[in-house]
Amino acid sequence: FRESVTWSALSISGISFRYNKKGFIFDTKGQSVFSEDTELLLQIMALMNSVVATEFMRILAPTLDFNSGTVAKTPFIRPLEQSKVTEIAQGSIRLSRADWDSSELSWDFGKSPMLSIRKNPVGTMEPILYSSLSESWVNWASDCATAISAMHELEHENNRHWIDVYGLQNELSANVPEEEITLARPDRRKDMAAFLSYAVGCMMGRYSLDKSGLILADAGDTVENFLAKVGK
Repeated sequence: FRESVTWSALSISGISFRYNKKGFIFDTKGQSVFSEDTELLLQIMALMNSVVATEFMRILAPTLDFNSGTVAKTPFIRPLEQSKVTEIAQGSIRLSRADWDSSELSWDFGKSPMLSIRKNPVGTMEPILYSSLSESWVNWASDCATAISAMHELEHENNRHWIDVYGLQNELSANVPEEEITLARPDRRKDMAAFLSYAVGCMMGRYSLDKSGLILADAGDTVENFLAKVGK
């Protein structure tokens, strides 16, 4: 139940590390790295998500079975620009978390991203809701593109830092193919299906337009339970 960084022990697409808050446990196929030093933990995660670690894993785990013994053999050199690497890791976590929280599958799901607001025009004080679903979807698509671009830049910068730390400038490239960025991409059909799912959730009391997050999740809940959480 401690703060950690976790990864999938078996993967066909290479190793990938994710940050875990306190309150979760690990298993043989979802193992974890622990440290009392959060900054060190984030730096380890940053290294293991870089092209440098990918190269190490090609040597240490050619069969793509990333067990804890193999990961523990990865040589770790703490970077000179520690704060910069930590900032990159934190920025990546924020983008990934916001992306995941836009899905109903997330425990921290608040509301449909189709209900986002238009940026305030110059001179106005109040946010303006989009006038149509199609207009809102275009905004969502724009937000996706912005997030992907920001993550792409962070991953490139992360690779560059670790390549410099290990002196592999002549061996590896910091470039990251954009298709490898795993954040959500706009898809009209899937996005409308998700919007309809959220709409039905609002009708059934699971969600509410008046309050973000999960409202009712018990089959025995009543209108009184709903009003107690949302108000009239």
